[in-house]
Amino acid sequence: MNWNNFAEINEMYINMTPTQMVKHFDENPMEESVEILNLWARNYPNSGAGEAGLISKVAEKYNVDEHTISTLVEVHGGLGEAILSLGDGLQEGDRNISVSEVYAVLCGTDSAELFDNLMVCFDNVNALGKKWLAAFLLKETRNRCGETVVKKMMIKTYGIPASDMKKATSFLPIDDVISQSVNNGALVYVPVAGNYMKPMLAKGGSFTVRNKRYCDYKYDGIRAQVHNTEEGIKIFNRKGDDITMKFENDLIPWIVENTDPVDWIADGEIYPIDADGNPAEFKNMMSRIHGKTDEVIYRNTVTVRLFDCLMYGGQPVFEDDFDTRLSTLQMHFDKCLLANTIEINTQEEMMDVYNNAIAEGFEGVIVKDPNASYDFGSRSNSWLKYKPPMVDIDCIVTDATLGSGKRAGVYGAYNIAIKDGDELVSFGKVGSGFTDLDLTFLTQEYNRLGAGNLIIEVKGDMITKNESGEYGLRFPRYVKYRDDKEEPTQLKDIME
Repeated sequence: MNWNNFAEINEMYINMTPTQMVKHFDENPMEESVEILNLWARNYPNSGAGEAGLISKVAEKYNVDEHTISTLVEVHGGLGEAILSLGDGLQEGDRNISVSEVYAVLCGTDSAELFDNLMVCFDNVNALGKKWLAAFLLKETRNRCGETVVKKMMIKTYGIPASDMKKATSFLPIDDVISQSVNNGALVYVPVAGNYMKPMLAKGGSFTVRNKRYCDYKYDGIRAQVHNTEEGIKIFNRKGDDITMKFENDLIPWIVENTDPVDWIADGEIYPIDADGNPAEFKNMMSRIHGKTDEVIYRNTVTVRLFDCLMYGGQPVFEDDFDTRLSTLQMHFDKCLLANTIEINTQEEMMDVYNNAIAEGFEGVIVKDPNASYDFGSRSNSWLKYKPPMVDIDCIVTDATLGSGKRAGVYGAYNIAIKDGDELVSFGKVGSGFTDLDLTFLTQEYNRLGAGNLIIEVKGDMITKNESGEYGLRFPRYVKYRDDKEEPTQLKDIME
């Protein structure tokens, strides 16, 4: 498909509902459907080629200064829209740039080479095509045609059962799901040790324990899906990134020593500890997550606690009930690796476990249904979390304020917002809870990605609302950077 034609479809989708987009895709067969669906699913790397670099290239191309382009971005709400406002303005080349050519460019990993190749495309498309080149590069398409819509398109157009789609997208990368759907009209998905699967998540809220449940401590760390294969241990975070190399010198030898040498997959949490083995502040994880050298990576001690088993001996067990999975875990993994899982039957017993967890420095507890299977990629009622009555939200960073004194040279405070539907709702500013390492890292990320592209977790004592109706948090404190999240908390969720 010609890129200019694809641009027209994307422009049309701005005024369509997701249902209408699915219907349009189904009724209008498109060449290069694999590449088109991958583009809509945002399935291409973050090469570091961002807005600042593209503004520089566009300014050079149109022979205007960068400040003019930046002003147009503010006026029109995005770089793609700013480029469209400039009109054709340039001699259009005679090549018919295809969707597959653009997708190949966006899959490049070297930002300088990517910009050069993108500018070749830029020279051979019309003004609308240029807008959508910028929109896809920056992943700011604003037409709500994302991965969720892509899944619905595959269900509708290629006859994929919704249940198959849900499971397959938990086991397989989206490009594999797209390729199988388009080329085969069916999905083959088998969990394999060494291949990441989307983890099950817990829900918050009020609840009462009235019959048998299991209660785990809630650890303040990073989610860890641990796999063992013939090649050794592999660890994935909640987002599916391979973080094995961050633990090669300490956790992995310890895990190997205390597990069986067969294919298995376990779910757990890695968290920081102090010299006595007690939980330490989450901030101690930052050097482990973002460090580049061994000296920084292993600066702080961490441990792992496994709380679920998804595969053992090459045999999937995730469809078994939790009672059975827990027995498998306790039978085949050394106790030193396991979470503190306690059987409870009443609310009072849960509160006893909760109080012990808080006294020992943990976040709270997770209450689990013994009869539930493992529900990949879902925030399930089968796992319910109980934490202290504080507000804990994931926020978009909308602005930053340069620090002074000890914070000179970095941003010392950040304006934050959550969402009410598709609209941003300001939630004030956070300027405490940061370590020096946090401030340096967040400053680098903010300068690289820009406002609206970072999500951080912030907690406070309560939600406030002033006479003007503006929301905020009482005593907001930074908790951690959430590169595993793509959307902030919804207002309705914290109000509930």
